[in-house]
Amino acid sequence: RTVQVSGALVGQGGAGSCVPLGASAVVFTISAVEAVSGGNLRLSAGGVAPNGGVVNSAANGLNNANTVAVELNASGEVDIKSNVGTTDVRLVAVGFYSDTTGLRFTPLTPCAAVDTRASQGATGSFVGPFAAGAAFGDVDVVGDFPSGQGGDPDELGTTRNCGVPVTAEAVVVNLVAVNSTGGSGFLSIGTGGSDPVVEAATPFATLGMNNAATAIVNVTVAGTLAIDVDALTGSPSTQIRVVVSGYLDDTTGSDYSAVTPCAGFDTRSNQGATGGFEGLREGGETTTYQISGVFPTGQGGDPAEVAPTRDCGVPDGASAVLVNLVAVNPAEPGNFRAFATGTTPSGGLLNFADLTPAMNNSNAVIIPLSALGQLDQIGRAHV
Repeated sequence: RTVQVSGALVGQGGAGSCVPLGASAVVFTISAVEAVSGGNLRLSAGGVAPNGGVVNSAANGLNNANTVAVELNASGEVDIKSNVGTTDVRLVAVGFYSDTTGLRFTPLTPCAAVDTRASQGATGSFVGPFAAGAAFGDVDVVGDFPSGQGGDPDELGTTRNCGVPVTAEAVVVNLVAVNSTGGSGFLSIGTGGSDPVVEAATPFATLGMNNAATAIVNVTVAGTLAIDVDALTGSPSTQIRVVVSGYLDDTTGSDYSAVTPCAGFDTRSNQGATGGFEGLREGGETTTYQISGVFPTGQGGDPAEVAPTRDCGVPDGASAVLVNLVAVNPAEPGNFRAFATGTTPSGGLLNFADLTPAMNNSNAVIIPLSALGQLDQIGRAHV
């Protein structure tokens, strides 16, 4: 289905136009709502065939969501395709890119800014779990963090930060609902000092999976974010984890360039994977993938790939890449960490579990690249 994004919106429900004419790409939160069967949704510029789903769903009571940046066509449209399965869809615009205005992005090694579990360094009012409607204080993400905010099991009152400078006007964060119990709900995240306005940033349910979603959020002069816990069914409560992966300001950094959605790698043999790229990734196993320039044979992502060269149009010299990371047919609960080759992350970006009914969970994340255009992916058990 083709959806108008910029200009006048007629008969689409939701709000009126919130994206100006001339925008080249839009950041959306796309949600699969009340799915009746398992599947995935694909999102692309109007008239362009996408290669890969951006949000996965199953009939398990989880209104799963993902935040992605999508190129617009000349008419300001995007196409939404239900590749498999049946579900209602909600599409929320949370930002846009323009050739004439906007901020610049600086990637950071993924860093846990807050974690409400006592085992991860949280103390006082930062210790969870938090029930729906419970007050949760604003979280510092700029400069040094206060003692007790958690996020580092070695934190015992020492100064700690993720490297976000005071010039930052927005941050890219991965919002995670951890060890949820008692029902289903969602976490919302927004600018500190007021109630969040980003709807259903991270849905969660008592499924045995720590669900996560990425968001780009404006920050206050004080450099804080606000988080709310809301209920959908039952009386849910959850621990909360926020992983910072970059920031935007108007002084340094890189511009964003959209490409047609393209599968950079796929570990399944029927998608072209061979050798060390093929098969299930075990906990603790690290794999290095080429993202910019030409991919090595065997990296997968294209069922027609046997030996020819292949790429996704990411040029050499790119500092970071926006990717949709998908856990396919997981055998047990765990998470993925992805990061520039040669660095060490402190937070997972995608969580997964062997659910019934089955669901291939996904999360769109911005990942720094090494000087060679490579990133590492490592699988871990739930922590």
